[in-house]
Amino acid sequence: MDQHHGLAQPQTTSTITGVGCASLPFDMLSKVFFDCLPDGGFPGFSRKEAPLLLCRVCRHWRTVALASHLLWAKLTIRKHSNGTIVTTPSLAIGVWISRAGQCTLSFRFVNFEFSFEERIGIITSILPYRKRWEHLEGHLIGQQWLTIRSAISEGAPLLQYIDISLPPFENNDPEMRLSATPVLRSLILHSHHNILGLEACTRTLQLLSVYVRNLDECLSYLVHCPSLKFAKLKGNFPVTSPTPEGFRTLEMQQILTLKLHVSFAGPLLDRLHSPVLESLCFGSLDAGFVVSSFISRCSPPLATLIIFDSAENFSSNDLLDCLRCCPSLTFLIVRNRMWLGNTDMDQLQLGSERDKNICPRLEQIYLSCCGRGNMSHVEDMVLSRWKGADDVVSSASLDCTSAQSYRWERNLRQISLDTCDFEDYSSNQSIYFIKRPKIAKCIEEGLFILEEPPWR
Repeated sequence: MDQHHGLAQPQTTSTITGVGCASLPFDMLSKVFFDCLPDGGFPGFSRKEAPLLLCRVCRHWRTVALASHLLWAKLTIRKHSNGTIVTTPSLAIGVWISRAGQCTLSFRFVNFEFSFEERIGIITSILPYRKRWEHLEGHLIGQQWLTIRSAISEGAPLLQYIDISLPPFENNDPEMRLSATPVLRSLILHSHHNILGLEACTRTLQLLSVYVRNLDECLSYLVHCPSLKFAKLKGNFPVTSPTPEGFRTLEMQQILTLKLHVSFAGPLLDRLHSPVLESLCFGSLDAGFVVSSFISRCSPPLATLIIFDSAENFSSNDLLDCLRCCPSLTFLIVRNRMWLGNTDMDQLQLGSERDKNICPRLEQIYLSCCGRGNMSHVEDMVLSRWKGADDVVSSASLDCTSAQSYRWERNLRQISLDTCDFEDYSSNQSIYFIKRPKIAKCIEEGLFILEEPPWR
């Protein structure tokens, strides 16, 4: 881009051009250029990175780069970009868009270093192209977002992705109309909005992450978005939030990931049927049996279960009830300070009676602030799940369970013990879990263990 646009004048000499580069077909060189784009295909105004760097190498490369419109279809808008300072962002954005031909346009906004006037000018510069918007992402101030929301309500027929956050003090439950976004696939809003017109993108919306004010909003979003594959609902509301009368089972036949960071999710889970759910993240104040009941009723092929610290009433018994219904689980995170004692660890130990084994496919276990009891019980659990190097049962396991048959499924690859309050830590002979001889042997064989004692 030209120097009077706030960037450097590109080098146009041909002395650097090699015969090999010049002889490459346009399509091939254009593809190579596209693969050079940084930041997941969202380049910025840096002269040290593609595509601007490509324009500075030689005339031939500049010609190919300028004719390769896809190189310019995405843009990260920031003031400082790897040594390049944008002095006139609106003008630079206009030149960039002109090089994109008729491609759809995607923008990431990094606003922090721009003045208020520059921020408004940035949005003004992209407004004429709203019918070509495909992706809008970043942190905006309220006036910027108001302008973009108004443009979207007028029509953004190609818009597929929205991920916007606002300063907390500028969020006053703004209204957002989606009736003119027929192909929207992802909607991520980091504050509460009054969303209207979801019916327009019912068949296309696959990812939804929003704040809610009551249970009715939770249900309404899911009812209007039956094609969702990923849903994250966040918000605080009282347990007395009314449940719509006569509300029947909510069928979510395609949802794969459900994250609930709401005060009370029980009434929602009681109505939800999601038979293909693979990942569940729970962070509500309900008793844990609402989760185990949901899993037992739907029998989804859960591979991931995460219990957040906000799930204060989720007990170890609730956890075990859930795990008994999750034979395909491979990833477990528990971080709500529940009491996981010796008996609980014993139940998680695998053995030759396969019908009694809980979650034999577990590969990664993360326990935060919830381990209690004695390390030896955790050790036995780990040894029963570690298969050793090269799929050979660990010699440490053999030493521990010499009276048993060792032929059961073992998949553990990683375990994290974060601020777990084991009794061993307070004894005079305290020793790190990872220093125990049998555990140290497993680590030598390839098991990854992360241990953070409470005092660190």
